[in-house]
Amino acid sequence: MSDQVLRFSRYAPYCFSPDALYSVVLYREPLRLKLLCLRNPWLDFESVDLGALCRLYGGGGHRRVGAVAFSLHEETPAGAGLKEVRTAVLQHAATAREMISAPV
Repeated sequence: MSDQVLRFSRYAPYCFSPDALYSVVLYREPLRLKLLCLRNPWLDFESVDLGALCRLYGGGGHRRVGAVAFSLHEETPAGAGLKEVRTAVLQHAATAREMISAPV
């Protein structure tokens, strides 16, 4: 995470990795840190509930998109949230990828 404010499209990761199932980003806004997790909207698979994962840290969302806002001095809890959400989506992605590639 940089000290500089980053502006980006939440869909940008899928331009670089169109087969990625999820993106999980922790970034700095002018007044807060934000953890954003997003399911790839161009792929058809059952998502882990990203909103429920974010609610564990005081955020929210729904099955396909979740976010948590942290104050600028909460880098440790924000990092812990990033790690936990990343682990959950990596575990789910392995199973989801098997289902996507299974013959019908």
